[in-house]
Amino acid sequence: MSNNKSNFEGKSLLFIALKILCWWPSFISALIATQVTYYFSHSWKDTLLVFMSVFSVTAYGFTINNIIDAEKDKFAPRKTYKLIFSKRAMQVAKIQAILFVCLAIGLGLFLPTQSLIILCATLVLLSVYSFINNKYGLIANVLTSLCVSALVWVYPISGDFSVFEMVILSLFMFLFILSREIYMDDYDFHSDKKYGKRSLPISIGRQQAKLLSLTIVTTTVIVLSFIVFNYSLNIKLLVPIIGAPLISYLGYIKYYVDNSDKNFKLFFNTTSFAYITFFGVFI
Repeated sequence: MSNNKSNFEGKSLLFIALKILCWWPSFISALIATQVTYYFSHSWKDTLLVFMSVFSVTAYGFTINNIIDAEKDKFAPRKTYKLIFSKRAMQVAKIQAILFVCLAIGLGLFLPTQSLIILCATLVLLSVYSFINNKYGLIANVLTSLCVSALVWVYPISGDFSVFEMVILSLFMFLFILSREIYMDDYDFHSDKKYGKRSLPISIGRQQAKLLSLTIVTTTVIVLSFIVFNYSLNIKLLVPIIGAPLISYLGYIKYYVDNSDKNFKLFFNTTSFAYITFFGVFI
């Protein structure tokens, strides 16, 4: 426990803030939304506003989740930085959570109404997620997936993409993230069980949950690829639909066979890198 107590000690406010908000996934989420916005608007002003607002929304999500999870983190030996052991870090987290909400809504007021609605809805979903995550794992996984899939709707559609094509893209994002979140819950199996969380690995068994996750991602590739070809949709949709799972499969399979820390790191890195395929749709 002494090691946990020292993690935030002597660290700068910037270091603490970046650790709490998980800047890298927040940055990637903002970049995806930014590319979508520029593709449809060609407005640098709206593109910059979307980048800052989506970054704020995502950073709020990670921050509020860290705050709510603080007590549970006592049972998570794999987590390095824990708010429960640092009053200073907890204060930073609470302040930045409020700032990110204000920033997201304030910036959203200068964007189209659709953008503001998506931003506010995502803030609500992330808040609900954080409060139910420690009890209802599967519902929390669905909410996380909804938040990510909402990114493609952050700006009004125009040009050569149809609503149906955007539905296919957001559906793929939803299912890919859902399968990933099931695996993420397996990694936290022991701490979740001690805390009384009802995640899918706890409810149906670890191997069964991972098998379900693999089934979801594989079925998604087959069904959505068929839809793209059958309805002659934009072929660029196949970049993430086929590319993201292909990049991730090694991590999925290795962790399914052996749930070691090394294999989880491989799974986490490959699925994180797979997000780059989403940029291929709007080139």
